[in-house]
Amino acid sequence: MDSKNRHWGSKPVHTNSSDKRRDIIISMIPSSGRILDVACGDGATLSRITAEEKHGVDINSENVREAKKHGIKAIQRDVDEGLPYQDGYFDTVITEGLIQHLYSPENLIEEIARVLRPGGLYIGSMTNNYHLWHRVMYLLARPEDSFLFRNRAWQISSSFFTLNGFKKLLSKHFEIISCTAKPGRFSSVFPSVFGWDIVWKVRKCAERRKTHL
Repeated sequence: MDSKNRHWGSKPVHTNSSDKRRDIIISMIPSSGRILDVACGDGATLSRITAEEKHGVDINSENVREAKKHGIKAIQRDVDEGLPYQDGYFDTVITEGLIQHLYSPENLIEEIARVLRPGGLYIGSMTNNYHLWHRVMYLLARPEDSFLFRNRAWQISSSFFTLNGFKKLLSKHFEIISCTAKPGRFSSVFPSVFGWDIVWKVRKCAERRKTHL
């Protein structure tokens, strides 16, 4: 974890663009119950939410210290090693801009499903790597002109999902309430092409009762 901590050692980025994206996520989060923010950063999102219990996980020790100042029960943890919570503990789990940086995002999504109660919500966002601008840059063999590859992002963007491909992954564990790509001009018409971020709100499926013949 030490090498990852050094790699992720910078403070979270706060820009007008990132704040707008955070607003989208916050608008979908219920203000009650137990909530977990995976890769919580400095607690910027949870600090704006009212909940019975607010928990956060982040690989960066400085982020954890800052999150605790907001009253968040934050711990330092590499999410590739799993989530240190009991089954069905949370009512809501959120991730922002995390999934595309993981080598095995499927494992984390399974863990999120595990720690959510039946009927609990998973809300998140990540970069839409297949926005039209990025596609054009790839075709022109100029990926360096796509912001995905600026500021060392090429070193840490490990998983690429189309909108439909990510829906299929989510549907293995969740009932999809909404999953689209936004914001962006024309994103309401062609989200997979014009939406800058994939944004989702899904519900953990109720556990099926075992039947005995």
